[in-house]
Amino acid sequence: MISKNMYKVLKQIPHAPNKTNFKGLSDKKIIDISFLKSVLREAISYKYIQYCDPSNPFRQVEVHNFYLTEAGQVQIDEYENQKGSSAKATWALVIAGLSFIASVVAIIISVCVVQ
Repeated sequence: MISKNMYKVLKQIPHAPNKTNFKGLSDKKIIDISFLKSVLREAISYKYIQYCDPSNPFRQVEVHNFYLTEAGQVQIDEYENQKGSSAKATWALVIAGLSFIASVVAIIISVCVVQ
């Protein structure tokens, strides 16, 4: 699963045929600019984003336009599904805890009423 910072960055990158560049992302102030370069390079290495001109030999993330690939969209969806599942699991634990407390209170009341 991708990191929170990778998610924030990928979420701001459009699908083809739309495109963006480093300046466009850095102007949004998603994360620190030096860290943004690192995240974008990692995203390119995992093929989450792709340069608009794949034949360009220099491949500098600071200069060229890029767009989100299907692999990048899959990672965004997986991250969102995981976060949703975590929230549901947390609520299930809270409800189970409240049920446990209610049953303990019911037992205590039943014991006190019998005597």
